[in-house]
Amino acid sequence: PFMNIKLKNNTITNSKTNKIIYLTEAENYILVKLFNEKNVKKTLLERDALQIKQQLNTSSMESHLNRIRKKLKKITSHFTILSRDNTVYLEIINQDK
Repeated sequence: PFMNIKLKNNTITNSKTNKIIYLTEAENYILVKLFNEKNVKKTLLERDALQIKQQLNTSSMESHLNRIRKKLKKITSHFTILSRDNTVYLEIINQDK
């Protein structure tokens, strides 16, 4: 568990509210990688999670990241994902706003 979030069997669960949302294989891979490493090169995620060759220019990774952001928000997690300078970051957000 990561603060109020549990990742298990391609789902994320908010342990405080018991809200559950399902993830695709790629979304699950990306999120687990980010929770373990906090920041990851986007090209690495594209290669490993999406099997995209590095020379391709694609917005597919951003689409996946946007879907994960929405899912994290939907279950009221304390996390969001930032993408900056070809690196993807897991960031803790303040829920008290």
